[in-house]
Amino acid sequence: MRSALDMRRVIKSACVAPGVCVLLLSTACGAALDNDGVSSSRRRSAAPQKSDPLPPPEKDIVAVAMFINSDPWLSFDPGGDQNPEGLRLTVWLQSGKGPKPVYADGTIQIEMYRIVKSRDGKRRRELAKQWTFDRDQAALWLPRQEGPLGWPYCFRLNWGEVDVYGRDIEIVAKFIAQNGQIITGRPASLKVAPRRESV
Repeated sequence: MRSALDMRRVIKSACVAPGVCVLLLSTACGAALDNDGVSSSRRRSAAPQKSDPLPPPEKDIVAVAMFINSDPWLSFDPGGDQNPEGLRLTVWLQSGKGPKPVYADGTIQIEMYRIVKSRDGKRRRELAKQWTFDRDQAALWLPRQEGPLGWPYCFRLNWGEVDVYGRDIEIVAKFIAQNGQIITGRPASLKVAPRRESV
C-alpha cells in the first residue's frame, strides 16, 4: 500500500498542476451527475446512459485518494431549505498499472465521524454515518465517459437525519477488495455550518 506522500506524487504526475486537477475532476463529475443536489434517489435507481462502455474492473488497487472542494454541501430537502443534508466528494482509486483513477472490482466505503471532546479535553471520533457501495452500486457514480483523469467516482452522499450541524467532522474513504484487503485513504476534516432556522 502506498503512503500519503506517494499518493500526492501520483496525483501530481497525473494532474500536471493542482488547479488543473481540480478543474478536470469538476468537469468529469459535472458531466457524470445532475447538478440539482436533490437527485439521490433518482441516481441510485438507474445508471446514466454512458457514451463509453466501462472497462473491465481492476482488481489491483494500491491507493485511495479523496477530493472535496471548498463548498461541498448539498441539500436533499424537497422543501429547499438552506441546511445541508449531505455533501459531494470524489474518490480516486489507483491501480498498480498507472496513476489514473480506475473502475475497481470491490466495495467502496465512506465513513463520516463527528469529532467530540471528552471531559479531559481530548478529541475523539464518533461514527455518525457510513455509506457502502458494492461494485455495481459504485459504478452508478462514475462519469458517463472516460476523461483525461480516467474513471473517478463522483459521489453525492445524503446523511439524512444525522445531526452534525455546527460540528467538526472527518470523512474517510476505504476500498475493500474481493479478498478482504482494506485500503484506507487519508481522512479529510470539515466544519459543518450551524443549522439555520426557517423563517
